[in-house]
Amino acid sequence: MKIPRPESMEIPSIRRQNNGTIIFPMSLRHRDFLRYRNTIFGLQEGYLRKGIKVETRVALIGIIVEDMEAAERINTLLHEYSQYVIGRMGLPYREKNISIISVVVNAEADVISTLAGKLGMIKGVNVKTVYSKK
Repeated sequence: MKIPRPESMEIPSIRRQNNGTIIFPMSLRHRDFLRYRNTIFGLQEGYLRKGIKVETRVALIGIIVEDMEAAERINTLLHEYSQYVIGRMGLPYREKNISIISVVVNAEADVISTLAGKLGMIKGVNVKTVYSKK
């Protein structure tokens, strides 16, 4: 998914050193970098234009829902990140009045941790993430 760059945002010159390190000026704030990195580096579907592969990881996000009121917010977040979701499975455990959801994603590590963090901030929801080594 390519994020369109607002016309008002001026992107400072960004350089790549011979060893592949990307240098960007201090005037580019971290949140702007994260928000517009697709535009800045030409990222599209896991690859940079120069053919360098962006590292994605497969992860399992385990979600335990103790408050059923949280279900709508969980589904909204999972829908927002649906481009990264490989599959999901939900199991109601009626004896304990909880639900267990497992979500398998393939994304960059920061995207996975952002999703897990947002899910974990919902009241009545516990989240743990397991990353693959590859």
